[in-house]
Amino acid sequence: FVGLQWFRQFFSSYYWMDIIWNTFSISLYSIVIGFPVPIILAIIINELPGKKFKKILQNITYIPHFISVVVLCGMLYLFLSPQYGILNTILGAFGAEPIGFLESSKYFKGVYVLSEVWQESGWSSIIYIAALAGIDPALYEAAKIDGANGFQSFFKITVPMIKSTILMNTTITIIGAFMVFDEVYVMTSGGPGKATEVLATTMYETGFRMDNMGYASTIGVLLFVIT
Repeated sequence: FVGLQWFRQFFSSYYWMDIIWNTFSISLYSIVIGFPVPIILAIIINELPGKKFKKILQNITYIPHFISVVVLCGMLYLFLSPQYGILNTILGAFGAEPIGFLESSKYFKGVYVLSEVWQESGWSSIIYIAALAGIDPALYEAAKIDGANGFQSFFKITVPMIKSTILMNTTITIIGAFMVFDEVYVMTSGGPGKATEVLATTMYETGFRMDNMGYASTIGVLLFVIT
């Protein structure tokens, strides 16, 4: 019986605050940025004239969902590598120093969140489009007759009518955000110097690389409690 040994070891480690902060900051950033984008995208697609154009735009926005994480990380490296990335090549042409977008926690979180939003927003918007399709158009017509503008119709009709869908999607988004692992591990493996380390990557490293399942299980419990 080891009691709280592994918990004590984690909270006495040099990097535990950084790991917790990285997990929270990346997750909350993903939630704040990623929450409204699918709703806005769904409304835009829903309001577009012409079924064919709607379908084309919807297909374009949700195709990134089917790109594997490894391919996505390869695309990010191709664009953002400090050595030969397209963006740094353009910056270098104007005399700017290369920027390590994937090597610095300052930039990595933004890159991660934006890539996550780009990949998943189209897929999430499908649920909202289905919810919007279930709203009776007569409600909007009545609101228009009463003199309501677009914003008033949105907040007084659209939001209340799809609030259960918003709640469900938000719950799924929050749980998924705190389980961040794949992109972080493939792109940086938590480095350099734990700058991008999160609880899930720590759990994987200690459990499967160091073969310390007790310590990894402790990280799993912490992640469960936080989620």
